[in-house]
Amino acid sequence: MRKIAVTGNVACGKSTVCQFLREEGAFVVSADEIIHNLLQPNTSLGKKVILLLGNDIVEKGIFSKEKIANKVFNNPELLQQLENLLHPPTLLQIEHAYEQAKKNDSSPLFVVEFPLLMEIKKEDLFDTVILVDCKESLAKERWQKRKKSLSDFWRRTKRLLPNKEKREKAEFILENNHDLKALKAEVKKLYKQLT
Repeated sequence: MRKIAVTGNVACGKSTVCQFLREEGAFVVSADEIIHNLLQPNTSLGKKVILLLGNDIVEKGIFSKEKIANKVFNNPELLQQLENLLHPPTLLQIEHAYEQAKKNDSSPLFVVEFPLLMEIKKEDLFDTVILVDCKESLAKERWQKRKKSLSDFWRRTKRLLPNKEKREKAEFILENNHDLKALKAEVKKLYKQLT
């Protein structure tokens, strides 16, 4: 079972590409979803995060993504400490999911949607890296369509590697500058190539 990472910068269409790969027959997991599941206030990881960032990040028994973002995105050192807590258990869960999928699933591809893959230098854990890319103006437009602020867009983009660098590291690049139909056709083609 070939192990594939799908990465890319903010609002480039990573989730959509993963959804299309799933429709083609790939087994797909999301690093963000894994973090979300691991990150409950009552888990050992959750308690470490509360120790790091303070009790006020918990609202009505769950973590407030907004409060966490506000604390860490303006503080590179704190962000680094948070990521050092989150990434090891996330990578462990991905590995566990891969082993399970190999045993119980007949999919030829195991795909992980992994936004920060290159930032944490874990490309070598995968057989293949796919970069989803699009024009910055389009990414901004897509981001705002989700009712999210541009300042948030820039805050998130700032901590990512430049696309130029990512393009050099990826084996495959999916350009998402057109409509969904065009993207789907590209994904179909790529799926055939990968299998």
